[in-house]
Amino acid sequence: MAKKLKKGWFIHTLPNGLRYMFIRRPEMTSVTAMVLVATGSEYETKDQNGLAHFLEHMCFKGTVKRPDSLVIAKEFEILGAQYNAFTSSEYTGYYAKGQADDAGLLLDICSDIFLNSTLPEAEVQKEKGVVIEEINMYEDDPQSKVNQVLDELMFGDQPAGRDTVGTKETVSNFTKENLVDYRTRNYTPKNSLVVVAGNFDANKISKQIKNTFGVMKKSKSPQKPKTTVDQKYPAIKIFHKKSEQTHIILSFHGYNRFSAKKKTAKIMAHILGQGMASRLFHLLREKLAVCYYVSASSSGAEDHGQFSIRAGLANDKVIQTMTEIVKELKKIKTELVSHEELDRVKKSITASSKIGLETSDSYADYYGFQELLGLKIEEIHENVAKYQKITDKEIQKVAKETFTSRNANLAIVGPHENQAELLEILKNI
Repeated sequence: MAKKLKKGWFIHTLPNGLRYMFIRRPEMTSVTAMVLVATGSEYETKDQNGLAHFLEHMCFKGTVKRPDSLVIAKEFEILGAQYNAFTSSEYTGYYAKGQADDAGLLLDICSDIFLNSTLPEAEVQKEKGVVIEEINMYEDDPQSKVNQVLDELMFGDQPAGRDTVGTKETVSNFTKENLVDYRTRNYTPKNSLVVVAGNFDANKISKQIKNTFGVMKKSKSPQKPKTTVDQKYPAIKIFHKKSEQTHIILSFHGYNRFSAKKKTAKIMAHILGQGMASRLFHLLREKLAVCYYVSASSSGAEDHGQFSIRAGLANDKVIQTMTEIVKELKKIKTELVSHEELDRVKKSITASSKIGLETSDSYADYYGFQELLGLKIEEIHENVAKYQKITDKEIQKVAKETFTSRNANLAIVGPHENQAELLEILKNI
């Protein structure tokens, strides 16, 4: 049955519970086919850590129809397609983008990878080495490593505190049976969403989806363990590494993706650290020249959220930088944002949101993830209209709720040693 019909897109649910979503854009010359499933590292046990990501890799190793990874790669590349897959804490996806005339072929390859991968035992053993090298790559990259340090600090020994890619120990122990079991329990019809966006024949693609995904057996969706947060004091974790630069993330527990305040938090992130006109960029890079990059972001998962400030600093400027960041956080709590600054940020969000929807893959992302993650789907004009209504007093209220000493977490990768002085700075937020 059709769930929704609105402005060129609709969602249909098959008898087995699988949903497929069409976003028709006849003016485009491209099409994107994407298969999403609501599972990721937060659905794993400790021994399974990295299994969702490893399965994503293994799905490209061959199917009955396409016996190895080279066959799959050649079929995509002869079409000139852009293709890949991704795994996060809460979802996994497989996608291909190509010419509109190739919609059926692109979907056929994506569906075959998702449904029919044979997960060859020999490839499982080989891929362990590949993923371990991926782990090594992140270990050698301080800008990546600091994210792992932060997650461990904020969430500890629970799925949200573990790295999506897993550990060398867990990856080394994976078996084909582990992969098959995880896929059976998590890649279920009700847990999956097929998205096709761009220029395509909706009738033909609908029939194709029914003939392929329609044969999946109905089964229960997996349950994600609840993430618990019980922070009472500011916290710091330092990963000591000899490097030319110190990387920091100052992060606060924030709003989940269902919160009515999440858009206010995102405006606050724009004000503080998104763009060259943002407060922290202007202060830390342009005025004080202590860093190359600095940014702020707000993100929300199903039952937890984060507001984070990231920067890469001169090794001897950590104390100075943290002192200045805290001053800015106290300022946005005590002083209302000017109408001029707020208006500029709102216009920026509106423009970038609209510009962002220019390609078939951006449409697939925008609508597909709203549906997969259980959100009420907003058209782009509805989305930006809500940002326009946010007031200076709402921003101040969210700042006061978010930026508290007991809610502060500081992750550092670099040669820094002075944890006591940093803790005093956090206590002063």
